[in-house]
Amino acid sequence: MPLIAAALVSATLTAFGAAMFDLAITLILRPPRLDVLPVYVIRAFEQGEFGAATAATLLAGGLTVAIIAGISTAARLVLSRLIRTSDPTRSDPKGHSHSDA
Repeated sequence: MPLIAAALVSATLTAFGAAMFDLAITLILRPPRLDVLPVYVIRAFEQGEFGAATAATLLAGGLTVAIIAGISTAARLVLSRLIRTSDPTRSDPKGHSHSDA
């Protein structure tokens, strides 16, 4: 853990900074009469609806984690299939076995 502590702090600060920048851009560039989730969360907190804002934040975070986990799993499956099919120890592309040499 001590070896990766600096990287974890750096990653956390980078993610926080990126999230704050995205939030400001969302507020500035959103179309009229369209409340995207970050704007909804900000307005809910401003109006004192902490339960709704927290639920929306947890929902968005959960969906994000689920999407990332799904993409990661799919990528692992595809890569493992590619590695299995391109394994040179399985067979020669011309159908010759390695013991014929």
